[in-house]
Amino acid sequence: MKEFKSARRLQKITSIVKSRQFTLRVVLENIHDPHNVSAIFRTCDAVGVPKVSLIYNLEKFPKIGKKSSASAFKWVEKEKFSTVSECYDSLRKEGFIIYASSISDDSIDFYKLDFKKKIAIV
Repeated sequence: MKEFKSARRLQKITSIVKSRQFTLRVVLENIHDPHNVSAIFRTCDAVGVPKVSLIYNLEKFPKIGKKSSASAFKWVEKEKFSTVSECYDSLRKEGFIIYASSISDDSIDFYKLDFKKKIAIV
């Protein structure tokens, strides 16, 4: 408790950690603009997504500015993959169901997904 300034601060940190969504993973594939990557990380941090999977198989991993996403990069874990199959195999091994965006007649409405299950959104 000595590391924290107050019991109230410790309570806030504990509350935030408890509300993280460990059953939700975001997967980014070849996002070119580092500002977009930072924005996605900030959003993941804000809604409690604890880990983001990054696939970079067409270009290099972008340099992310420390000022624009410093806190998000501190709290959201990153895992890098060089192929889609490597990423998907890892997710499936962890028990995730993988959903990727698609516009087609047989697409599933995002709002009808069962978010109680382990879901990865690409």
